[in-house]
Amino acid sequence: MFKLTEHNRYRRFSYNPRVYDPQKERLEERRRQIEAELKSTGNLSDSSRGALRERITESWARKESRRVKRNSGIRLLLILGILVVLLYAIYSKMGFSN
Repeated sequence: MFKLTEHNRYRRFSYNPRVYDPQKERLEERRRQIEAELKSTGNLSDSSRGALRERITESWARKESRRVKRNSGIRLLLILGILVVLLYAIYSKMGFSN
């Protein structure tokens, strides 16, 4: 009743995942705009310079946020260390040790 032909038996499933990266999309679009502008005029316009300045500012902001996160982790470890030393001092002064 059902006949499997050769081409059906060897058909393969192909899955191509799609990944959307908005930052990469913005970068690609900006690169195309700059290349088109350079081809037409030979130099960058004020809007391109503003966009370049904005990208540099964003990059610096990301670096700053990473530095702040790192410093907050160090600060937390320092506070925990001080608390442990204080608790040890209180524990040893009260005579709870043998």
